[in-house]
Amino acid sequence: AIFNGPPKRWDLFREDPRGPLHKKNTSIWKTLQDQTTRRRFHTLNNGISIVCSDYKIQHAKVHIQGARIVNGCQTTVTLGEALAPKKGKSILDDSVLVPIRVTKTTDPDYRKLISKANNLQKQVSAADMASLHGEMRHYQELFEGMRPSYYLEIQSGNWDYMMSSDRK
Repeated sequence: AIFNGPPKRWDLFREDPRGPLHKKNTSIWKTLQDQTTRRRFHTLNNGISIVCSDYKIQHAKVHIQGARIVNGCQTTVTLGEALAPKKGKSILDDSVLVPIRVTKTTDPDYRKLISKANNLQKQVSAADMASLHGEMRHYQELFEGMRPSYYLEIQSGNWDYMMSSDRK
């Protein structure tokens, strides 16, 4: 709601090196639209990381001063759209829980370090994502059951790190 304004609060992302995205994330949106995944949102989303100058917790409410989102722009923009969609009513309800990490600091170098650390995720390749498909695991097991056995690497690095030297 704070992001939605009025006016929209794009300044919340001033310390996010990626900068604001001006549209919702379709994967996050689909998660919010489905009743089952919506209730699991807190386990399916990385959440929002915030740095701030101060915060206080009073009566189960958090009051944040000088908030800047250093990671979670896509989540924030998409939740803003879900809260106030252009057509229709909010698709958010009390079942949607969002992981939020708040760090209080006025040290500009520490704020930059937090922002940098929160935004250095390595992108997962399409080939590694395929390892999540059950059939890939099935093929891997079939290969291992052959005599002589073969190894089907379905995740980068598995051969080097998962296989013992005597099995190689």
